[in-house]
Amino acid sequence: MWSAATSASRLSVYNQPAATVVAAALPATIELTLLAMLIVLFAVNLHWLPTSGIGTWQDLVLPTLTLPALLYPQVALLTRAVQIGLKLPV
Repeated sequence: MWSAATSASRLSVYNQPAATVVAAALPATIELTLLAMLIVLFAVNLHWLPTSGIGTWQDLVLPTLTLPALLYPQVALLTRAVQIGLKLPV
C-alpha cells in the first residue's frame, strides 16, 4: 500500500525542490477552485450574489468566505491538540 509516509521517505535530494513547489502551489489552487465553485453556486445558479463588482456589501461576501477557508482546518487541529494536551512543535 502506497502512503504519504513511504513516499516522503523515498524523496531524494533532487525531488525535494519539486515537492516544495507543489506544496506551495497547492493551497492557492484549492482556494481558487473553492472560489470558482462558490461563484458558480451563489452567483450563477442561485442568483443570490453578484459575480463581481465594487460598492455593496454583497460584493464582499464571497472573498470573505473564501480567503480564510484554508485556515479553518489548521485552527481546528490546533484547538483540538491543545484541548487534548498534545505538545505542539515550536
